[in-house]
Amino acid sequence: MVTVKQILNENPQLMDLLLEGNFGIELEQHRILTDGQLSRYPYPQVFRSRRHNPYLKTDFSDTMTEIASAPTLGATAAVKNTKILQQIVHDQLHEDERYWPLSVLPELNDADLEYAGHNNTRHWMDDYHDYLQEKYGTVRQIMTGVHVGYSLNDSLIYGLYHHGFKEKYASMTEFRNEIYFQLAQGFVLNRWLFTYLFGCSPLLTNRPTDLPAEIQGPMRSFRSSKYGYANLPDEEVAYGNFDQFINQIQQYVDDGTYFSHHEFYGPVRLKTPADTLVDIKNNGTRWIEIRAFDLDPLSRSGISNDTLNFLELYLTYILTLEEPAELNARLVEAVELNNQVALQNPTEQFDWVKDRASELLDQLEAFADEVNAPKIYQDALLFTRRRVEDPSLTISGQIMEKLTSPEDYLNYGLLIANDRFSMNRHYEHPLEVLKDQYPENTQQLLRAAIEMGVTVIFEDDSHFELSVGDHLEFFDKTIKFIFPEGPEQYLANMFPELAEQTDEKP
Repeated sequence: MVTVKQILNENPQLMDLLLEGNFGIELEQHRILTDGQLSRYPYPQVFRSRRHNPYLKTDFSDTMTEIASAPTLGATAAVKNTKILQQIVHDQLHEDERYWPLSVLPELNDADLEYAGHNNTRHWMDDYHDYLQEKYGTVRQIMTGVHVGYSLNDSLIYGLYHHGFKEKYASMTEFRNEIYFQLAQGFVLNRWLFTYLFGCSPLLTNRPTDLPAEIQGPMRSFRSSKYGYANLPDEEVAYGNFDQFINQIQQYVDDGTYFSHHEFYGPVRLKTPADTLVDIKNNGTRWIEIRAFDLDPLSRSGISNDTLNFLELYLTYILTLEEPAELNARLVEAVELNNQVALQNPTEQFDWVKDRASELLDQLEAFADEVNAPKIYQDALLFTRRRVEDPSLTISGQIMEKLTSPEDYLNYGLLIANDRFSMNRHYEHPLEVLKDQYPENTQQLLRAAIEMGVTVIFEDDSHFELSVGDHLEFFDKTIKFIFPEGPEQYLANMFPELAEQTDEKP
């Protein structure tokens, strides 16, 4: 039976596409006040419709801003797109507002928790919101994190299928589902390593009422533990095989265990543009969404280039492997190993973590050499190995060294939040990270487009596209825009469809 590794070795043009995946980043952060309480300011009206804007939304609470960058090639571009959105949302903060940079909020009083639980003006989500609050509790629902969307290069998938897998899989759809599910399984098997390296929700500042008394901080990642951002213990879905995975989620929806398939809180989801289980089955997975990352307070974008590069190297390595022996037993073990790592003091390390992680990194280094991975992936491996050697260099390890009392958590978070607020206030361009690529008026137009919910596509170095629904407009990069009534009115005139996009009740 032919293997992925054989096909890649025999087709160097496919090997060149291995590390050419796309990333999209969804990042959640709460708006707080400079005294640490939740913000009472309404969601900025300039961002228009949360129901339709592809980039700017809120989640469980209106204070919980969610920004979603468009899929783009490579980690560097993905982080850059996230910084664009972060500048835009920061610029709408009031003088006494900040974005909290960690996944767990500082200690909230009863009034704040009540406000967080009921401050939802997405009326079309009222039933789901109230259901989640009743079932999981406000404390769990207001935890934030980073969701990483990742897709392999489409030409790589096509090439693998036609060079060796057409006989095994009846259709490209079946093959897509199989390889993306393989990536999902691979992440779950070694999720403990990602929790060790990147977990960062160390303190129980707001304690769920049903949490066992023996669970205390500090810990590496409460959010990543079985007590954190997870389904109820008897409602979890196993990653044993694709059909069982999809069918189990569908069964939970059908029998009322889940409100909808969106209630599945597993570490990896399979995704398609239509975002339905039926579309996954009929048309094939288009990307995976990895939901297991805490906010990284050490990175301005909430997740670093090195983290994403390490993730891509790991996932492409998983793509080349055969299915491991005793897979189901290993998947069950992986859940327990991840929970152990998540609940461990972040300055400590199990012996097995160092042993297993070192062995895996050795394999990744050999793989990186084999595929001639660029230096950015070698650098990502280097910083990862340093964190394996010394737990104090992990994200939680670094944070805990700065916290000597409960009050330090609030002070530390506000220090970072204040620095980022000040930095954004000192930017001199509408979109600072694009200042060397686009003239000022083009930046103004792109910024207004994002705020209004117009889809922006940077197609190549020569032009960009704007679209609303099926209405698409092309623009040469060198065009000199003139909008005497402002970029917002310019876009409103161009896209009358925007007038129909509203969050108002019908």
